[in-house]
Amino acid sequence: NRGGRFFSDAVCASEINGLTIAAGTNVKNFYYKNSTTGNNTTLTATVQGFTAVSQRVNVTEDPNRARALAFTDGPLSLRENTCAQFRWSVRNSGNQEVTSGERRNVTLSDGADGAFYMDVSCSADNRFGENRSLDVNSRGFHVYYKKPTPGNVTITAEAQGLRLTTRGLSVTAVPRPTHLYVSGSNSLVENTCSAAFSVTAKDSHNTPTNAL
Repeated sequence: NRGGRFFSDAVCASEINGLTIAAGTNVKNFYYKNSTTGNNTTLTATVQGFTAVSQRVNVTEDPNRARALAFTDGPLSLRENTCAQFRWSVRNSGNQEVTSGERRNVTLSDGADGAFYMDVSCSADNRFGENRSLDVNSRGFHVYYKKPTPGNVTITAEAQGLRLTTRGLSVTAVPRPTHLYVSGSNSLVENTCSAAFSVTAKDSHNTPTNAL
């Protein structure tokens, strides 16, 4: 046995270091617990006058144990000043979704001038604060993000006790008009009101572009 403990009860509350098989009986149960994952250990029972016996035990990780955050949904690119939703989930070592298991503080960052929000409108008075946390039974969380200028950023999500996760994001500039184009009839009868002329704002690719 390496790092484990023995108990007399099924909930591993009463620790023991030996046991007695009562006269007139031939079986005595005990229970074992080991908190070291991947610990391939050997349990050995010895008693004077008998040959020692052993049992191999492989200690595997609890499949419900939260190990990391994983990015699950959100764009790879968005326009500047556009509010977009991002989601993360809590995963075990096998990359399966599990509950947080405990209350964990959450930290988000982009290393730039973007900000995180709790509402779909990215309201200034509803920003994602430093005191946000995952609840015990939470399987993940979502937030909204907006960046006022173009550029490439890396969004990092951290939760206490879990491996962090990162997400690359390209924030592109909103097309801006660079010139005007006038269209309409090039002929007009004197003293008459012309048909409508149109003035169109276009970008550098000559594509109609909304004025900002």
